Amino acid sequence: MLGEIQENELTTPDKVKKSWKSKIENKTFDSADLINYFQISAPYFLSIPRKDDNEIGTCSFDEDGAKTAIIDIIQEIILGNRWEETLAKLKASNNVSSVCGNIFKNGEPTYSCRECSMDPTCVLCATCFKKSTHRNHKYKMSTSFGGGCCDCGDPEAWKKDYFCEDHAPVEKPEIDSLITDETKEICGIVFRAILAYCVNQLQIDSDTNVPDIDNDTNNEDVYCTLLYNDETHTFDQVINTLTSIVKCEQKEAVEYVTSIDRDGRSVVKCATFNACMKLKNEIEKKGMRTALSSAKVQPLKVAIFHKNTVACQTFALQALHWFQEFLGYSAKFRSVFCDIVLTSNTSTNYSLRQILLYDIKLWKTARSAWHRLIISGMLMEYENKKELAINFTKVYTNIMQDFLRDDHYHSYSVVSLSVQLFTVPTIAHHLIAQESAFFKLMHTYYSECIEKYIKNKTLVFPKNAATTFNKRAHFIITDLRYLLTFKPEIWTQELRLGFLHGIQIVLRLLKCMQGMDAVTRQVGQHMEYEPEWESAFTLHIKLSSLITAIIDWCSTDKVILIKVYRMVLSALNETKFIVSDVTPEVKELSDHSATCLMYDVSSKPVSIHLPLTRLLAGLYIHLQKFNLTFDNVSTTTDKPSAEQIIEPVLCTRTMISQVYAGMWRRNGYSLLNQLYFYRNVKCRSEMLDRDIVTLQMGASLIESNEFLIHVMSKFNLIQWTETNFKPALLNSEEDTIRQIVNMIDEFLELLIVIIGERYLPGIGQVTDDDRIKKEIIQQLCIKPLSHSELNKALNDEHSGGHDNDIEPVIHEIATFEKSTSADKKGVYKLKEEYYNEFNMYFYHYTREEKSKSEEMQRQRHKNKSELICCPPPKLPKLTDPFIMIANLLQCDVMFTIIKTVLLQSADLNCQTFAEGHLQKILHIIGYGIQEEESGNYQFLKFLERSLKINLLPLMEELISSPRVESQRDFLIWTIKKYKDVQLKNNNLHNPPPQTTAASSTTSESTTLASIDGDTQMETEQAMKERRAKLAAQRREKLLADMAKAQKSFITSHAEHFKDDIKTEDESSMEWQSSMEEQKKIACIGNERKIAHNEPETSTCILCSEEAINNRSCMVYPAFIQKSNVLGHHKTVILNGDEDIQNPDTELKASPYINSCGHEMHVGCHQEYFNNEMQKEHRRPFRTRNPSIFNVDKKQFLCPLCRFLSNAVLPIIPPLNTLSDGKTKCVTDAINFDLWFQLMTNYINSLQFIGKDFKVMQEGALIRENYQECVVGFLKEHCNFNPSEDGQQLNIDTETNKYSKDFIASTKKISPTSGEVDDLDLYTYAFNTCAYTIEVLEMFMRSIDKPLSEMSVRYRKCISGLVRLCGYYGRMNFELLKMKNDDASITVSYYALLLCARETYDTLFGRKPDLSILEWDIFNMMVSLLFITRPVLFPQNQQYLITRGDSLDFTIFETMFAVNLLKILLTIKLNNDFDYDDMDYEDEESSQNLLNQELTTEEQNILNIYEKYNIYREMDITKENEYKLKRQLIQALKDESRTYLRCSCILFHFMTEVALPDEMNQQGNDTFEVMADYLNLNNNITNYFSNSNLLIFLQQCAQHNGVINYRNKLKAGDEVSPIIEVNPKIRELRELPDDYSDLMNSVSLFTCRNNEREDSRNPTMCLVCGDILCSQTYCCQREINKTTVGACNYHTEVCGLGAGIFLRIRDAEILLLGQNTGCFSSAPYLDDYGETDQGLRRGNPLHLCRESYKKLQQTWLSHSIHEEIARKTESQSNIFQIQWNHL
Repeated sequence: MLGEIQENELTTPDKVKKSWKSKIENKTFDSADLINYFQISAPYFLSIPRKDDNEIGTCSFDEDGAKTAIIDIIQEIILGNRWEETLAKLKASNNVSSVCGNIFKNGEPTYSCRECSMDPTCVLCATCFKKSTHRNHKYKMSTSFGGGCCDCGDPEAWKKDYFCEDHAPVEKPEIDSLITDETKEICGIVFRAILAYCVNQLQIDSDTNVPDIDNDTNNEDVYCTLLYNDETHTFDQVINTLTSIVKCEQKEAVEYVTSIDRDGRSVVKCATFNACMKLKNEIEKKGMRTALSSAKVQPLKVAIFHKNTVACQTFALQALHWFQEFLGYSAKFRSVFCDIVLTSNTSTNYSLRQILLYDIKLWKTARSAWHRLIISGMLMEYENKKELAINFTKVYTNIMQDFLRDDHYHSYSVVSLSVQLFTVPTIAHHLIAQESAFFKLMHTYYSECIEKYIKNKTLVFPKNAATTFNKRAHFIITDLRYLLTFKPEIWTQELRLGFLHGIQIVLRLLKCMQGMDAVTRQVGQHMEYEPEWESAFTLHIKLSSLITAIIDWCSTDKVILIKVYRMVLSALNETKFIVSDVTPEVKELSDHSATCLMYDVSSKPVSIHLPLTRLLAGLYIHLQKFNLTFDNVSTTTDKPSAEQIIEPVLCTRTMISQVYAGMWRRNGYSLLNQLYFYRNVKCRSEMLDRDIVTLQMGASLIESNEFLIHVMSKFNLIQWTETNFKPALLNSEEDTIRQIVNMIDEFLELLIVIIGERYLPGIGQVTDDDRIKKEIIQQLCIKPLSHSELNKALNDEHSGGHDNDIEPVIHEIATFEKSTSADKKGVYKLKEEYYNEFNMYFYHYTREEKSKSEEMQRQRHKNKSELICCPPPKLPKLTDPFIMIANLLQCDVMFTIIKTVLLQSADLNCQTFAEGHLQKILHIIGYGIQEEESGNYQFLKFLERSLKINLLPLMEELISSPRVESQRDFLIWTIKKYKDVQLKNNNLHNPPPQTTAASSTTSESTTLASIDGDTQMETEQAMKERRAKLAAQRREKLLADMAKAQKSFITSHAEHFKDDIKTEDESSMEWQSSMEEQKKIACIGNERKIAHNEPETSTCILCSEEAINNRSCMVYPAFIQKSNVLGHHKTVILNGDEDIQNPDTELKASPYINSCGHEMHVGCHQEYFNNEMQKEHRRPFRTRNPSIFNVDKKQFLCPLCRFLSNAVLPIIPPLNTLSDGKTKCVTDAINFDLWFQLMTNYINSLQFIGKDFKVMQEGALIRENYQECVVGFLKEHCNFNPSEDGQQLNIDTETNKYSKDFIASTKKISPTSGEVDDLDLYTYAFNTCAYTIEVLEMFMRSIDKPLSEMSVRYRKCISGLVRLCGYYGRMNFELLKMKNDDASITVSYYALLLCARETYDTLFGRKPDLSILEWDIFNMMVSLLFITRPVLFPQNQQYLITRGDSLDFTIFETMFAVNLLKILLTIKLNNDFDYDDMDYEDEESSQNLLNQELTTEEQNILNIYEKYNIYREMDITKENEYKLKRQLIQALKDESRTYLRCSCILFHFMTEVALPDEMNQQGNDTFEVMADYLNLNNNITNYFSNSNLLIFLQQCAQHNGVINYRNKLKAGDEVSPIIEVNPKIRELRELPDDYSDLMNSVSLFTCRNNEREDSRNPTMCLVCGDILCSQTYCCQREINKTTVGACNYHTEVCGLGAGIFLRIRDAEILLLGQNTGCFSSAPYLDDYGETDQGLRRGNPLHLCRESYKKLQQTWLSHSIHEEIARKTESQSNIFQIQWNHL
């Protein structure tokens, strides 16, 4: 590009450089020179090639060329000719800021220390975290949304340890000589030029006048059409627009969209101006419904720029990036930058104010570039940060208004800088004091978000408020929370004024909220439309933390507290919600009267939203800190009275009680939802809790009797205390009485709450820790809770976002019990001594929680043989302002209430009584007794005043009442407590004994009731134990009588039981017979045991009918899937892409079969499947839940267990029932020599056949060869009679049909399958059977269980497969049968011969490319086993079914010997031969053994090892041959274990002979035990005796493939993997123990297709360990012309359709199938034994080996598809996830 620049003084870089240096010397160098050069030079680096059709292509910018020609010159001008050395010295001198300032990218991991950070926004980057002490603290992990920066090195962000190793505040002298005053002056000129240039160029609607460069370009008149990003249109919408209007390919459109999403814009077309304008108009005309409004049509944002403008804008971005990096070299550079942006006139476009304001005009990349520049230039030093904060605050309203009207996310707006500025305590306090930041932010929020919804001085949200309410404005509340995070320690007058200025707007907002969304009780008919309520609660949730912060600030300064308190009182006077509509009325009760404010809650509006009243309550509890009271804090005469203050809250509480009483049922669900959130942990701190404080405030300020009259009046219960009270039946009798009963219940509970809830600093003499402790105790009394459940149950403000603050409290009162299983969480259990603090009527309990906690505590008391009741806890002492709350317990009205409830409890005719009333009144009485016992209040004389109502006799009388049976224990406890305190008082004061008429009366009932509590309890306990003992004796007697009757019946009907009565001799004979059978346990060969099976009975799960053996066709649901779990991994290259680790799909890739083992009639199954298919097709697509199965692929779910299936496996009777195993036949006479000679000759005669079958030409020759090589040979050696037809087998024809269909399905799903043909159809069934057995054997090893303990589903699956393969020959008997004429055979028999020839050619070494190293020996043995019989006996059906005879044994034993040979060829032994572990008595015996001559067999083993082992390096000598021999023989036994275990499974299900008892225990499947079962020779050397077998083995070892492989290894060449004889258990990739290590490992991971930006969702394949860029368009590929995401593509390549991934930044496992998938938690647990899917809690995570092992077993057992189906069925996602895009 440099060569294209014209050779003149203005454009040549060298000449420009010389000219600038000359101007610098002459002091005439100016920013205009730089700007002019930028504009002239930048276009030369933009290239737009021409396509073949002379059409203009896409533009590209040469950033390297621009750097060399422009940026490098700038650096040379600033730093001199040796600028590179100067920059290196600046780096080496550590002349950098002590603040890290690393700017986070989207998705980058961040860490916050729970112990040391000042607030949760203080975070570290991964680099600083790894090098800091916080790594060993309790920290929180999360991922950044981009835009923030690392706080390492900032002392105001951390309580301690504020720096890492790299950012320690080390004082180092700055090298002044490097940056001189002249350098700073030049920097000022350059910085001004870059700032002015970038501000001028980087705008969406640029009006820059870019000069033409050359005539050619000008004549071309090339313009660029740019498409901009917005957050309203979806990817698919933009892609559709590009493909339909721009006429680009789908792949190209995806690239454009990816670039638009990443950078904020993209050039989609380069053409002439007219063409670009036409394209722009077409795009804008195409309206699309956006996500923001379904009715509003918005076009895409399009702009047209000249190509030179695009070039200048691109270079401007590059210049900003360089500028950001350059400022990081020195604080002096940053100082120059700050001086420029802070001191420039507002008229200049690059002042800081202008830069902040024009953020709205930029696209995504340009915004990020400016933000990074500001962070790098101004946040590293405190003073610069302060100046930035001041300017930011001045323009906050403007930039926030721009943000509210913008459509970009918050992280891409300049307002996101607030978290970096407002969270610094000193800066925040300065901004409030000097810049009125509190007022500005609140005023902005009020004017932009609230003001338009105010009607009649009240906030009224419309019905569509959820969509019209600007949710972006809530970021202002977040900024306010940042601003008020830290309470000031020292107040200045300016800070007070600034704070009060902001409070004015807060109160203006709260006044509008007071009484909003008021509701009126519906009568007559139900509410027609549900009112809008969500917006009000959303506003409250956002404001609650702000209000709490305001109260905290007020509590630190007396002046502020008084002024704000008076302001709130004044605001209450102005609003007067409810108070203005009340009517005073005098109410009397118990000789006391009160002027009540009458307001009918059941007919007038009531609101849950009372923020002003609640704010006043929050401030009131802090008055005592400064010796202030309700009376002296405000002396104005017009202040509201205590009655007026509590009236709105009292009305709200009354309305809530009426709702629970069933009086507001016609008001719909909106009211119920509001009440739910009223109590919810998110809202209750500023709603429910403040309401209770308000009522407690009233109870302390109003005379106790009057206060209770006020409350009872509001609940309309004044008349209830009257004698013989009869409710007025306004509605139906039952409904009215029930409502009154419920209202009494709610009233009593409210009294309990007002009196007993004191665990709030300021109410009771408690600390904040006591409050948290009380909350935890109450929660753990419901049930033991996990750490996350406990934190969720606690209010967020308890910890201030720091869980570490409450942990000491938790550990003080609870013990943590770790779970012994990975499936369960560890839980906290309350310590025993804290159960006494349980309060059944805790005000945060819901009704359900109250019931559960009571049940748990009653059960606990029952188990400890204590009184089964929940007595009230001891209460903390009240503070002085609230001390009169205790007086409520002894006032006259309270005793009237107590007496009323006790009398109604005794009155069996009372209609308004409920047991809950008595329980609550006993709770209040318990409070009174305990409060007097505590001695905290000198005025409290509860027992003395209770004599007026004869409280003790009333309670004693109730003990014998049957009406209160459930509360008897509570009564006993209360009476005992009463007497104990009474006795204590008597001992202290010695008053005269109580004498009343009631107490002097003696009667039997009074005497019974006066029994001491302990005696009463012991008596009742003794009665319970006696009743239990009698019941047990009665039960034993009944069982004895039944046994006697049974024995008598058997004796009297002996003839019916004679078959079951055996003599001792018969039993002895049977035992001996069974012992003999146990000795002959071999399952195969001529000495095999013949199993005697009972007829198998199957029950259809659909129709419940039974079927025996083969009378009707029955099937198992089965799932066939591709598998390469047993495959090796190697590096492959796909479609020219980079290397990725994938399994070798050509080795060990096969179909795998799973089944649940539930039987169905084939007809029942077909009917069920047809019904499922019809239901699936009838279901509307738009309302479908996520698809569980695909009926088009014949998938269905098992009707019983919901097992995912795609085929049915026919149930075939046991193979030994299909043939006569006892009768000797031809196959029993075949040994190795006969078999080898027979098959060699016959296979040799078939070498002429090929796939192009010619019936007439080849059929006769095949028949001739068969007669000669097979029939003739067997007649000669085995007395074979070819005409013998043997036993006729009657198998249902449907079984044959479905067997063939199943095999065809296996072939279709095979990894290497094409169209189904007869040539290799059945070999897939054999391969599938062998592969499934091999996988099962490995799975049983992985779970460390013996083969005999495999589950029923595996047993039925393997049994069905083995029987299917064993029945193969008989199933195709009619097709295999040769026709009568000599000139033809069937096509099936011809295909069979072709497959047999291929298999035997491999075995006999006729395949030059397949040596023994590439053989899967077990798989080959299975194929030979099932294919040999149909080849040899196509016309004799009695020989077609495998039965474990001599022929089967010969094949098995031969392949076992081949397996031994492969072990010798591939084993790796130690060169020192230290395997010998024998103990020798002396040196002489040791030497004798070493000199012992080897047997011929042993010598043969050594010879084979020496000649053919591919890894052997050391020669065998006389000295080491003995040890080597022993080592080899032991290795042969050990390495044969897998082959023998697989063979045991195969022949067990083939012959139905049970496995040996020794194999019932893990580890007992030794070589000897399995050899006996399989009829093998225990002396393994016998297989290497001089025989034909040895010759055959030597031929296998001499294969050219073995020799070539060994030669390649010696030469160091690359070799292909060999199939192991004893493969290790396949495992998923090893994961680090600490999850933060895994997070950090991908912190800098970039997408392979997009190196400019980090991957948002790096996802690891757990099979091969590859890291993928998931859920992005940039990495999408095509499979079968379908576009899929990176994980889906990788799933096909790596897992053949089943993938298991770890989404690292979300800490979740992704299971993928074909267009299906599911998420689950990652196998990482925190210290509390809990997972953290999505990193919501962010606790340190560590790998759980048990969970990872279960995940591995899911993969190894091929249960991924099943797991996906089960999770999809159990989850109810409204939105279907596009799994194919992941």
